[in-house]
Amino acid sequence: MTRRRYVRFEHLGRVRFGRVAPTVDDVTPVEVLSADPIRTDATPTGELLEMEEIRFLAPLLPGRVVTVHSAYADVPAESPRFTLGPPPASVDPQTTVPPPARYAAELAVVIGRDSHVFGYTCANALTTDSLALGPWIVTGIDPASLGIGSMVNGVRRQQSTTGLMPTPVPSLLTHITATTPLSPGDIVLTGTPAGSGDLTPGDWVTVFIEHMGTLGNKVSPTRSR
Repeated sequence: MTRRRYVRFEHLGRVRFGRVAPTVDDVTPVEVLSADPIRTDATPTGELLEMEEIRFLAPLLPGRVVTVHSAYADVPAESPRFTLGPPPASVDPQTTVPPPARYAAELAVVIGRDSHVFGYTCANALTTDSLALGPWIVTGIDPASLGIGSMVNGVRRQQSTTGLMPTPVPSLLTHITATTPLSPGDIVLTGTPAGSGDLTPGDWVTVFIEHMGTLGNKVSPTRSR
């Protein structure tokens, strides 16, 4: 399957969907799509935009969130523990969030139609009800052994590989969907490596996953009133 990167972005005051096209002459355009490709049969509109013309948003507005309660390198469990939560507040890439906040690098599985996997994106659960996602959703990638980690102010805090997940993604999804039907736009947070923790005002946090890019956010220097 061809690897693709799907984006949600703002252009001239409109929120639109697209996918990153191949680079030509050092220019990487975004191919505009007619609608949300996760939930509909989106088609190319024929319009191409340069990345400098757009502002990247969280690549989806999630439906429900399935949180898997396990840490990397845990002993494999026959029945992984998970909880189902309501849609979180989505945090866009490269934006500032108010304290208090935490960092926890996670691979997020994005569910498409018929409970099939649409793709994967970087995630960072900054608070109990807000979730940073992005910069895009990657399709056509094997999640079995990807480098994953986080950095705070340029200092590495987490470093691991998805190969150390206690339960691989396909088995996780089989276990979850046996009791919990999933809908397009739902996401599964698959756990985080050791080293997650609290952020302080002014911190810059970056989550990275191999072949999937980086997701950065800043914590505001002061609390919002």
